[in-house]
Order: sequence, then C-alpha cells, then structure tokens
Amino acid sequence: MNDLMSHAWGWLESARENPAITAVVVLVSVGFWYLSTWKPKATRQAENRLSEIRDESHDFYRHQRPPGR
Repeated sequence: MNDLMSHAWGWLESARENPAITAVVVLVSVGFWYLSTWKPKATRQAENRLSEIRDESHDFYRHQRPPGR
C-alpha cells in the first residue's frame, strides 16, 4: 500500500512542478475520450429510429393474441 501511495505522491508532485504539461495531458485525454465515444449524426438518428421501430413492433406482436392462449 505504501508503494502505491508513494507512486501517487510522485505523480502529484510532478503535476505540481509542471502544470502546463499536466494541462496538455488532461486535454489530450479528454479529447481522445470524446472522439472515441462520438457517433455521427446519421448513426444516432438510425439508432433512434431502430429503437422506435422495436418499440412499435414489440407492442404490435405482444397484442396479437388474447391473453391466456
């Protein structure tokens, strides 16, 4: 546990000593996360429409037969 804390403390100390580098690393990390999770507008619209179709067809097929048969 002490080794983990000493490594974390070392990272914090280097972040305090080099705030510009820390800011760049944070911005690059956030940018990478955003780009890796971003979907084009056409894909988002297609997923929404597919969800609507599934909801509509689910209700349609669920009510085809009377309950109990």
